[in-house]
Amino acid sequence: MPIPGGFGTPPTVSVLALATPSPGVQVTVTNMDVNAATITVWRVSASYSKVAVRGASNTLVAGPFTVDDFEAPLGEQLTYSAVTYDSGGVPSDESDGTNITLVSTSTWISDPLIPTSAITVRIGDFPERTREIDAEFMRPIGSDTSIMVAGQRARGSGQLMLVTTTLDDLNDLRGVLMQTPLILIRAPYASWDLGSEFLGFQNVSEKRIGPLAEPTRQIVSDIVYIQRPVPEIAGPLHTYAELAGKGYSYTILSAADLTYLQLAQRGGL
Repeated sequence: MPIPGGFGTPPTVSVLALATPSPGVQVTVTNMDVNAATITVWRVSASYSKVAVRGASNTLVAGPFTVDDFEAPLGEQLTYSAVTYDSGGVPSDESDGTNITLVSTSTWISDPLIPTSAITVRIGDFPERTREIDAEFMRPIGSDTSIMVAGQRARGSGQLMLVTTTLDDLNDLRGVLMQTPLILIRAPYASWDLGSEFLGFQNVSEKRIGPLAEPTRQIVSDIVYIQRPVPEIAGPLHTYAELAGKGYSYTILSAADLTYLQLAQRGGL
């Protein structure tokens, strides 16, 4: 449902398919009201319903705005729209939706905060998904039936096998897995019952396949489905020590009237 407006006219959204470093969508927003101070770009798909595009969630704007979406699911229709806000936080009308579908026959993995880390992988096996639930069963005194206290059933966990056939592919995969335990995997829609998911890779094992000189490897890991990192994080976070090393005292940082997340995201003032 479009967000009702409070000022000006809705912006205009156009999209362009990107091929590198992985399939992605470049979203350009124009014709914004002169009072627009921040912008949020939305993506709607069968996989994720409506989510804010990373790097375009309540982001400062001045004139035409462009953001690249390298989390976009593959092989399904995507609809992009945008809303601008004035300095008082009042939204404009939401733009009309613009559709695009990314076509890819490959499965991609990457560090979700570093799109250039994306590589293609081959899925060897994806067994049944386990959907855990945290629950306690207790039988009150005097009762022959139990009561249950339970949380939300988990999206799932399981074991994922990836296969590499060359040393270059193996080293690329090792590099991504060493870089971060939180992996974005994007498989063509409905392939392996995956789609676009954020997975936590736990212990990773490698197994040689074939003779000693054969480079093929099986890489197996227990995986857990993870919540999508908040869209405001558009890059690796800087630590407080890094900010302090730039000469910023806590007083200076506080006076900037920005959250720590905003400061860390931009690396300072």
